Amino acid sequence: MLSIDEAPEHSQMQARNVYSAFDGLRHPSPAPRFERTPATLNRAPPRPGQNSREALSDWGVTVEEIAVLDARGAMVQN
Repeated sequence: MLSIDEAPEHSQMQARNVYSAFDGLRHPSPAPRFERTPATLNRAPPRPGQNSREALSDWGVTVEEIAVLDARGAMVQN
């Protein structure tokens, strides 16, 4: 079994282009891969806390509950 740090360096993973570099970081390549409609990475992933309020709201957390979490320092908001 490979660790998460070893996996991208494995010859099988490199031969199959399982990982891609984008914005200075290594990411899993888009899947599935189609010959006529190739997928690409076109934007960086969000920074930790970048979308905290939106994510919590999407998961059904109320505005009031989010405010309490924020006031208690339980979430990072960038």
